[in-house]
Amino acid sequence: MKSIILTSGPEFSVKNEDGDRKAVKLANEALVQTLKSEIEDYNNLLFICSTPDEYKKNEEYSKIITKSLSLAGLKFTMSDVIDSRNWLFSKGLINSANLVVLLGGDPLEQMEFFNGIELKEKLRRYKGCLLGISAGTINMAKNVYCSKDDSIEETLYYKGLGLTDINVEPHFDETDTVRINDVLLKDSEKKPFVALPDESFIVLKDGNATLNGEAYYFNNGSYNKIDSLNELYGENK
Repeated sequence: MKSIILTSGPEFSVKNEDGDRKAVKLANEALVQTLKSEIEDYNNLLFICSTPDEYKKNEEYSKIITKSLSLAGLKFTMSDVIDSRNWLFSKGLINSANLVVLLGGDPLEQMEFFNGIELKEKLRRYKGCLLGISAGTINMAKNVYCSKDDSIEETLYYKGLGLTDINVEPHFDETDTVRINDVLLKDSEKKPFVALPDESFIVLKDGNATLNGEAYYFNNGSYNKIDSLNELYGENK
């Protein structure tokens, strides 16, 4: 593929007074410009879900992100979402897409769906740009690290899509010292990972890993803020 973008949690929407989600213009200008530089045509935008049987939810989130991108000047002619209704056509949908987005949600449920539709094999011939959001970013790793949280009882380790050696902890909040001390620092004794705040992202292209925004590297029970990833994950590692 041309490039891979690992994101944490870009703001595509806000909640209105009724608690419903409303699309807003993607305000992360660095991410917008990166996408514009990596996307050659705007014919087909494709989302791959994390909850294959929740059709309404999948359509809602895909429409919100499509509109958010459009408001930022990334206007696609068509968009679609792969879930359990149309996965049999996933190979053709992927090959014709200009941008493929791996959505957020439950990482393990999403990976089970990815395995079921043989996504790893289908992405081998994809020539466009691949964007991961939260769980979608987590599952791009060769060997996934998925930290425990309110919905995941224990930290998980499993095989991912094998697209990168970088393990990402999304939605990182440096002020959440309880989570850092009780979960992340302990987990880092088993496996190193990069913690990304919501507006940070990583671009993988031509053997290089380019960091945009803040990031923190956790390893061997400690962590520190980093400015670059190339010494850790670049082609000259």
